[in-house]
Amino acid sequence: MNNDLGGLLFNNQKRPDRVAGAKGKLEFDHFDPNRDRLFDRAAWLDPGPLRFGNATRADGTIRGLATATTEDVSIFKQTKIGERVLHRFEAQFGNLPNRTIFCEPNTNFSSGVFGQTGTQCNQPRSIQFGMKLEF
Repeated sequence: MNNDLGGLLFNNQKRPDRVAGAKGKLEFDHFDPNRDRLFDRAAWLDPGPLRFGNATRADGTIRGLATATTEDVSIFKQTKIGERVLHRFEAQFGNLPNRTIFCEPNTNFSSGVFGQTGTQCNQPRSIQFGMKLEF
């Protein structure tokens, strides 16, 4: 969050207070990154001016979005024509299942978009074909 401590005791960060018993992460059946927040803003509070918050730097109970892998596939067919001519056809597929992987949510408590993500961290599906003739 925004730091009003001014580097007091070598502190370059100010953290919010964690509300006891609050889950912190919201659960969704269908997550819409343009509308939904991944983190529950009510699970943290501003500790007030010139006070340190009790939230840890990395909370092990709060995790970001699950990350699926993307599969890249390349196939080719090579045909020899006569003794000196070689024909090769190749197809390359990047992110074949076209999975969307979102970036981590905003973790700045002072930000208006705290807990939201809207950025895709991987590339969409790409297909490339090639043909080569060696003689």
